[in-house]
Amino acid sequence: RYELRLDVERARTRAGIDELRSAAGEQQEAVARQLEGLRRHYAESCALQRAEHEEALASARRESRCEAGRAEATLRAELAEARAALEASNAESRRARSAEEAEVAAAARAVAEVAAEAAAAREARAQDSAEVEAAYGEERQRAVAAVVARFELEHFELSTRA
Repeated sequence: RYELRLDVERARTRAGIDELRSAAGEQQEAVARQLEGLRRHYAESCALQRAEHEEALASARRESRCEAGRAEATLRAELAEARAALEASNAESRRARSAEEAEVAAAARAVAEVAAEAAAAREARAQDSAEVEAAYGEERQRAVAAVVARFELEHFELSTRA
């Protein structure tokens, strides 16, 4: 009966460990998918912004060729505005990237915390299992000692009667 309890406790321990491992793995996969999505979004945003700015610059250059001297001042103003917009866009991209990196770092910390908790739980379960096994071994030794003592007593009694 005691061995059945021990086996049940071992099964529970293994099931708990498996659940923790599964949860940690799922969280790592979710974080990886989220990170990949954020990277893809960032790359698409940068490409779109570059294309928009390149189109604005190309348009400004075409206008400057057509209007020559009179439009040169206007072109310079537009170019300055485009550069300011590009700088603002780059600053926004840097802020977005910093925010994404902070999210990734937070997700990595969360994964590390879950892994640490899982490791601590495994260690605690292993220690509990070792304690149960030690207690079982001691109980078994006591039972064996009692049986041996009874056997020796019966043997002594039988040898004194004979």
